[in-house]
Amino acid sequence: SRKWLFFIMLIVASKITVTESNIGIESASMKRPKILYVLGKFPVMPELYAINTATGLIDRGFDVFIHSSEPGEDIAYPAIDQYKLMERVYYNDLPSDIQDYDIIVCQFGPTGRKFAEIKKELGLKAKLVTFLRGFDISRYIIIHGEHVYDSLFKEGDFFLPVCNYFQDKLIKLGCPADKMCVYHSSIDLKRFPLRDTKKDDAVVENENIKEKKITIVTADWFYTKKGIIYAIAAVASLLKKYPHIEYLIMGSGPAEEILKKAISVCEVDDNVKLLEWGNHDAV
Repeated sequence: SRKWLFFIMLIVASKITVTESNIGIESASMKRPKILYVLGKFPVMPELYAINTATGLIDRGFDVFIHSSEPGEDIAYPAIDQYKLMERVYYNDLPSDIQDYDIIVCQFGPTGRKFAEIKKELGLKAKLVTFLRGFDISRYIIIHGEHVYDSLFKEGDFFLPVCNYFQDKLIKLGCPADKMCVYHSSIDLKRFPLRDTKKDDAVVENENIKEKKITIVTADWFYTKKGIIYAIAAVASLLKKYPHIEYLIMGSGPAEEILKKAISVCEVDDNVKLLEWGNHDAV
């Protein structure tokens, strides 16, 4: 039934919970929808949104298991232990009861493409849902060509691009518009409460802003396309007028040496720091 498919779009964006009443099942002993959540690595600190999605599904009554190509990192994130997620992970091998799954949810296009082939080969009845988030809709297509997802568009049942721009791009590549909707990254806003900006404005009016410490934080992958090097240059320029700015950059990636060089060239070693990834509490 496509009924399960539409619920996957609503699991985090809404407050819908799987019950007998909202899925039209009258039996009190209803079968919980079973989901295989497919990730490249698990767990990985920069992809806490994947954990949030998994736990959001569990909270709403889905029976969730995880398939990962390889183990990730030993990270401290309470939800992993709270939901006993490591007991729900299959590394490399498919679950022996793969035919019993209702939905297969894939993070990133290449993973969806792989499981589209698996679905066709094994004759799986599970609906195939694919998130598309970044490299899979940009660099991956440049390398493999505009028809790389043709089989995925045919075998896949629903697609969740992370923004409107990616949605438009998928339509141009041939993905049916009625098989997708924009789905932003899963963020628990309760962890990032809005600060009273009016109070901050009052402080600024009564203090010399040049003497006030200002901390700026970036948490991201270290790729040149992220533009972090321009932020470093901007901070270097601002320090001439506001000497107490502190810029903390959390993450890792292939552009790390470039960022270190930029910090050195701009002579901002005392004000700009590269830090390792941190969890939500650290941020």
